[in-house]
Amino acid sequence: MTVYEQIFFWLTLLFYLTGSFANGYMYVFRNYRTERIEKALIAAGLTFNITAIVVRAITGGYIPIKINYESTLFMAALIAGGYLVIRKKVSFGMHLGLVALPVAVLFLFGGYASSPDMDPLTPDYFSRWMYLHVAFTIVATVCLVFATGTSVVYLLRTGRYGQAMGPGGGGENQESSDRSRQGKELGDFGFRLVLYGFICWTVMLITGSLWAKDFWGSYWSWDPVETWSLICWLAWGLYIHLFLTYGWRGKKLAWLCILIFLTCCISIWGIKLVSPDSYHNLQQLRTPLNNGS
Repeated sequence: MTVYEQIFFWLTLLFYLTGSFANGYMYVFRNYRTERIEKALIAAGLTFNITAIVVRAITGGYIPIKINYESTLFMAALIAGGYLVIRKKVSFGMHLGLVALPVAVLFLFGGYASSPDMDPLTPDYFSRWMYLHVAFTIVATVCLVFATGTSVVYLLRTGRYGQAMGPGGGGENQESSDRSRQGKELGDFGFRLVLYGFICWTVMLITGSLWAKDFWGSYWSWDPVETWSLICWLAWGLYIHLFLTYGWRGKKLAWLCILIFLTCCISIWGIKLVSPDSYHNLQQLRTPLNNGS
């Protein structure tokens, strides 16, 4: 990790963190005069985030998506960029920052803590399936971050502090009507995010199996990472099934979404920390390639 990359990384973290505090300030105090400041902080953080990725790519000479630190750089950038886009498209978009922005910060902290050092390129890195596998993992995770954000916003909206979600006015009946309408918007929007994330997670599993077949000789080995990825896929499938078939809505579906997302965090990061025998970790110990051989 070069000095320049470290500078851009810590600037990214600083602006995302302050942007997250600004977003929380708007929610708690219902002070929307700081909205422009919050957007400027996130936009600046996104600029430094992208710059850190570019510096990493130039320094290493490859697309930086191999290790956790590198993938979290992309995840954080997609979360920040997605947040800036979504807040323009939906009425409750600003409040998704209550979850999305702190998660982006935690992702960056977690990636950095797992070691930002560049590993030598190993043979498995040159598999065409690896790029697709990691790319769909990143997109799926980002979709599910925002889906979880809609669930948290829904719970806040329907809870004791629901009126803090935006400017009030219009009387009790109007407020009740607005809550009901926004609750439906949140539920439908969250479902679409989960559905898209589920599709990306499915492609992630397929490309991961093809990658494993190319390099380890088996499509599926019940490796801990594979197993937990399958558990998450089944859990998201259950969410979709309950929404479409049994008409689940409201708080119980919101809590289910949050629980499943925590399960996904275990799948993506937790297992690699507690299961050193996973071949997803052992692959990094294989002989590196030198001079393209």
